[in-house]
Amino acid sequence: MGKTFGTKHFIFFAVAMLVIGTIAFTFVGCNQNNDDKGFNTIKEGTLKVGVEVNNYPVSYKNTNDKIVGVEINYLETLCKEAGFEIEYVPMGFDRLIEAIKNHEVDISMNQISVTEARRQIVDFCEPYSKNGASLYFREDSTYTLDSLQEKADTSEVKLATQDGTYFPNFKSRFKGNFVNVPYTTVDDAIAAVQKGEVDCLIYDSNPIARTDMTKNQHLKEIFLDIMPVYNIAIALNKDLNGVKDKLNPIIKTMNNDEYLERVKEYFYTLDNPRSWDGTLPQGK
Repeated sequence: MGKTFGTKHFIFFAVAMLVIGTIAFTFVGCNQNNDDKGFNTIKEGTLKVGVEVNNYPVSYKNTNDKIVGVEINYLETLCKEAGFEIEYVPMGFDRLIEAIKNHEVDISMNQISVTEARRQIVDFCEPYSKNGASLYFREDSTYTLDSLQEKADTSEVKLATQDGTYFPNFKSRFKGNFVNVPYTTVDDAIAAVQKGEVDCLIYDSNPIARTDMTKNQHLKEIFLDIMPVYNIAIALNKDLNGVKDKLNPIIKTMNNDEYLERVKEYFYTLDNPRSWDGTLPQGK
């Protein structure tokens, strides 16, 4: 009787210790790089940044295969001031939010509009710009909103959109036979407009996009005042409160100094933007 009791007691004790040890290991393992301030980045001292590299002039690879761009310069200046290193993780725009959710990256930046749907998944820093929506046509197009609507009343109007953007959702705001034609990159969508494969592109209407579309891509723009205007901000993991608190004051200062606007103005003075090293000269 005593031997049987002792054996059962030993087994119970061993199992209990195993369970407690497993729980303790899991707790410690999951929090080994964590603290109460929200600096639990994937790689200590470094921000892994999800970025699209086919979004000229926002973020692209120059002739030396270096990731540069107007927003890239903004981000690197911001992170240098905040004391963070950067490790870029190139991906399609449609994966920028998902990659944060899956802990593949800490933050993402690529003219990401702050929508309620995205807020359910990620957090956002202070906004640094605003974004509306415009239709972009070939330069020789004679379309107006009225004539485009007239065409949609009798036949199909093809709207080019980029995967991962919220623009396909806006099709319901148009009456008639408007059809989304999705493209992986905005460059592909622009090419489709220029080749006449689609009627127009629905895309960003922030200062960077509008300047590029009309000046560099030679497209005609019609601003859509029927569409909402969203803030643009850096998206980040909801656990990174400390990182957000460190970045936000610097973002506010850079906004007050109109830093992004100055980068944009300098960019459009470059003779060969594709070979730009991504830096801003002293005093600019």
